[in-house]
Amino acid sequence: MSKERFFKGTFLLTSAGLISRIMGFFYRIFLSHTIGAEGIGLYQLVVPLQHLVLAMTTFGIQTALSRLISSHTALGEKKEAQDCFRIGTFLALFLSGMAAWSIFTFSDFFLHPRQRPFDVWCLIRGYHMLSLITCRQLPSGVFTVIALWKRPRPRSARQRRVPEQT
Repeated sequence: MSKERFFKGTFLLTSAGLISRIMGFFYRIFLSHTIGAEGIGLYQLVVPLQHLVLAMTTFGIQTALSRLISSHTALGEKKEAQDCFRIGTFLALFLSGMAAWSIFTFSDFFLHPRQRPFDVWCLIRGYHMLSLITCRQLPSGVFTVIALWKRPRPRSARQRRVPEQT
């Protein structure tokens, strides 16, 4: 890799991260004006735990599925690729279901005892969405890999057949 290409890639990733942070900053301002101080408090109560649970329930399953499915697809093993997808999806859904059940059961542990019952209800309702979020995350990486494999690739010089000279 040339230095110029390396610096272009670094600049692109840095600028994308900076733009993302700026957009998040303005979103936070808009959110605080819209839902007020109490709403921001509830938001900050729920969201960090939700992100932690999402990280624990998907912990690299999407990447592993993408690798397994791409390798099986490259070898022409369609049934094994489908089996990997089914097993990985079941594992992620099972983990997210267990996490949602745990938060539902032990919601008193996560909230301060003086919280109002409505806040507890909101927290519990929000965590049933973990399964839907997991269902959304897994196929996106898998279908990206499948789309890349279906796209025709240019043949390299090593793959081209050279006619035998007689």
